Amino acid sequence: MDKQKALQNLIDLKKIFFVLNIPFWLEAGTCLGAIREKGFIGHDEDIDVGIYSESISETVELTSLFFHLIESGFRIYHTFGTLDNGFEVAVWRDGIKIDIFWFYPDKDKRIHSAWLNGGRNGLSDQLIYEYPAEIIEHLKEIDFYGEKFNVPAETEKYLETKYGPDWRVPVKRWDWARGPRNLRDDGIFPF
Repeated sequence: MDKQKALQNLIDLKKIFFVLNIPFWLEAGTCLGAIREKGFIGHDEDIDVGIYSESISETVELTSLFFHLIESGFRIYHTFGTLDNGFEVAVWRDGIKIDIFWFYPDKDKRIHSAWLNGGRNGLSDQLIYEYPAEIIEHLKEIDFYGEKFNVPAETEKYLETKYGPDWRVPVKRWDWARGPRNLRDDGIFPF
């Protein structure tokens, strides 16, 4: 992944989210890289960000986001799920993919989905990951390549929830789907 292009895409996405008043944070491997490597992970192939599901829960809000993304030169690469069930959007520009994950409240947790097989098999392809809500609902700014981006405020607790207690040790052959420690066993989306 070209780090300059990736950073520019992330900066431009941040501008779009600012205009639309949508809080977001560096998610998954992008957050891990920002904290552990102080940059993008060398073998990572995309950028991951999270948003609160209530920030974009209506079709008109999603349409506005898509309009701004396209105006900024992004292409909608794919969408999975629905706005009320495990929504994920991937955008593409200059050879860099950004996954945007919707995080939903679920009692004292926040959950998001990812999709196996390009979602071809419907809900049987849905994977659900859960976090204690307090980890996701409080954000802090960090410096990332000279720019300010949000990450979960309890960053180490977040990374341990996702990657386990050894999150500081790089893993080159990571299974993005089943590797995370916070994969929900029952696989049932609560809504």
